[in-house]
Amino acid sequence: MLLTEIAAYLQAEGFGTRNVDIFLSLPDTPDNVIVIYQNPGEIGIHVRGRANPVIELPRFQIAVRDKSTANAYAKCERVYRALDGFAGVLSGVGYARIAALQPPFYLNRDESGRTSVTNNYRVSKELSPIP
Repeated sequence: MLLTEIAAYLQAEGFGTRNVDIFLSLPDTPDNVIVIYQNPGEIGIHVRGRANPVIELPRFQIAVRDKSTANAYAKCERVYRALDGFAGVLSGVGYARIAALQPPFYLNRDESGRTSVTNNYRVSKELSPIP
């Protein structure tokens, strides 16, 4: 759910369209894409002896691939500014905070000469209200 909620947010913010230039796995084409990957998160936060966590702490990665290195950095930087510090509701789910773990950085250049720039995020996702 997290990845689809982030993809919907990026689409609503004008970064592209899901399954056209925003993906949840890396396609061979097109050349210029945003990809959202799930990363291992942390154990959720439990309070007042509750068996189930009230806050989930997942992580995800944004990777921007582009034929132009400058464009890849610029788009990843714009996504970074849109996501880092976000607190609110996405698709009916409360997010206490989305925090970047680092600014965008160069990841690699693929065999087709496309550059990937990436960064990672930690999420505090509300599962249920604290009584």
